[in-house]
Amino acid sequence: MNWNDIKKYDRKQLLSLVPSGFHFHTRPWTHQIASLVASIANDGFLCALDLGTGKTKASIDWIRYIDDGQKDIKTLVVCLKPAIENFADEVKLHSNLKATCLVGPTKDRMKLLKEDSNFFVINFEGLRNMLSKKVLNKRTEKNQLSVDHQKLSIMMEAGGFRSLIIDESHLVKTPGTLNFKLMSKIAQKIPDRLLLTGTPFGNSLLDIWSQYFIVDFGETYGTSFSRYREAYFENKGYFGPDWKVTENGKKKITELLFSKAIRYEESEVDELPTKTFRTRKFRLTKEQRVKYEETKSMKHEVEIIDKEMDIFGNITKVGTGEMREAGGSRRYTGFRMISSGYWRDDEGSYHRFKENPKLDLLWEIIGDTIEYRKVVIFTEFIESQSLLSDFFRKKKIKFNNMSGSTKGPIADQWRQFQGDDSYRLMLANMRSGSASVNLFAANYCFHYELGGSALNYRQSVKRIHRGGQTRRCFLYNLIATQTVEVGMARNLKNDVDAFSGIMDHKAFIDGK
Repeated sequence: MNWNDIKKYDRKQLLSLVPSGFHFHTRPWTHQIASLVASIANDGFLCALDLGTGKTKASIDWIRYIDDGQKDIKTLVVCLKPAIENFADEVKLHSNLKATCLVGPTKDRMKLLKEDSNFFVINFEGLRNMLSKKVLNKRTEKNQLSVDHQKLSIMMEAGGFRSLIIDESHLVKTPGTLNFKLMSKIAQKIPDRLLLTGTPFGNSLLDIWSQYFIVDFGETYGTSFSRYREAYFENKGYFGPDWKVTENGKKKITELLFSKAIRYEESEVDELPTKTFRTRKFRLTKEQRVKYEETKSMKHEVEIIDKEMDIFGNITKVGTGEMREAGGSRRYTGFRMISSGYWRDDEGSYHRFKENPKLDLLWEIIGDTIEYRKVVIFTEFIESQSLLSDFFRKKKIKFNNMSGSTKGPIADQWRQFQGDDSYRLMLANMRSGSASVNLFAANYCFHYELGGSALNYRQSVKRIHRGGQTRRCFLYNLIATQTVEVGMARNLKNDVDAFSGIMDHKAFIDGK
């Protein structure tokens, strides 16, 4: 069966497919009903619902159906660190079940497993710390992390899990990584499994195998990744492996793709509010332009490298395509910093320009808005976060901060912003606040600078434009004319990683 076929049914028809006796705790969107109908029909299933379309509620309703009102089911939930508290709050909202966040040292997490709870929520890294050990790699003669099967057995026995939810399941897409090994071992010990992701297949159909293996242990695409790859792909690489799907392989893969998965894109979800993108441009000051031109004249070769990493930061593939943060890329980083109002010298010290037209433009837009609406501002660089923090302190505006340098739990900053009306502003770093966090208390979002990843950009937008948002969303990009920001904005608008323009780097850095 192709579960995408169920999308042609209207809401009334879908409700008729929900088993009698099951009642939703909160009103579902139409696509969430379809997701429930599809997921309860399979022991393992992949809900590929687009960013911000309510994957978490869909998974909670799936558990409520399995639990059948007994309140005795135990579910292991694995997600990104910023999403732990959010998932627990969603459980309170969409059910009468209880969630426990597995945080702290391993010893504390093990104690928490004994709590009378239904959902036990842990992040990927926390799970790795609990269930891995260092072993000597005889080939490299270096220690590496491996699954600790004894610890795994102890945790599974203590938890007594009946079901497994893996949020952002695309993070286990690479076979051979510790992340995949851990999740596949856990999945084989749990009867019911649900994978959630807004970006299921990335840029390659190779990404499908590992997720489907956790869904059905090879029933659909086989038990061996290498055999799957050899059957449907061919190596087009000259200097190294570059696997491309064959025409016949693509046909066969897609024929089976939705036998245990359902996919909804944002455009298919009518219940989301509208969103409006606005680009506001400004010119660099004379001082900034001089520094920009000096940076252009730096003699660095543009070195291109593509590093694909797992969730733990382990490099799993090296190819071509993305800039290394050394050599030529120092210029591009420098261009962006200059546009944001400061520059960095060779010793790594930052120097702010006397005038900052980007900051002036930002304040011009939000100065009035912040009096009646909450606002999220995303930054890429730590110094930009510091610059904005200093600015708003001088303005005596209370704000929250989500970045790697945030003191105390990030969840506390998030809760305060969402629940305390006196806090109108959230400063969020793209890496800390662009994924798995609900910020729908705000309906205005600004990108003080753009990151290089199209995926991260989409995720940051979905922090406010998502389930729970009832107002029209306004999303601003602040762009310096005749700079790299012009090309980055163009590429991100076309859903292309922003640094793709470096191949024609002169036009890119000139803002053409």
